[in-house]
Amino acid sequence: MQIATRRLLEGPSKPEALFCWTDFIALEVISVATELGLRIPQDLAIVGYDNTMYCDFAQNGLTSVDQSGELLGLQSARPVIERIRGRAEAEHFVVTPRVVARNSSKRRAV
Repeated sequence: MQIATRRLLEGPSKPEALFCWTDFIALEVISVATELGLRIPQDLAIVGYDNTMYCDFAQNGLTSVDQSGELLGLQSARPVIERIRGRAEAEHFVVTPRVVARNSSKRRAV
C-alpha cells in the first residue's frame, strides 16, 4: 500500500484529497504523505472509513465515515435470533452512516 501511495502522491497528477476504504489505510496514507513533506489537509485532505478509536488521537485527527458498527452488529444479530425462534417474515433496516470531520480534511486559510 505504501508503494502505491508514494507513486500516486509523487506522480504528475497529484490528488487534492483521498478517500480510503478503511481508517487503517488512511493512517498509512497520512504517514506516507507526511514523509513526502505534504501538509494535511492543506496539501492533501484524507478521509477514512470505520471511525475507529485511532481517528481521534491528536497525531491522527482523521476524518472518517462512521458506519455505526456496534449498532449494525446489534441490528444484524437480532433478526438472526428471531429467525432461530421461528420468525418467517423478512425485515429491512438501514443504518445511516455519518461523516465525523476532523483535522485531516478541514481546510484552513494558508
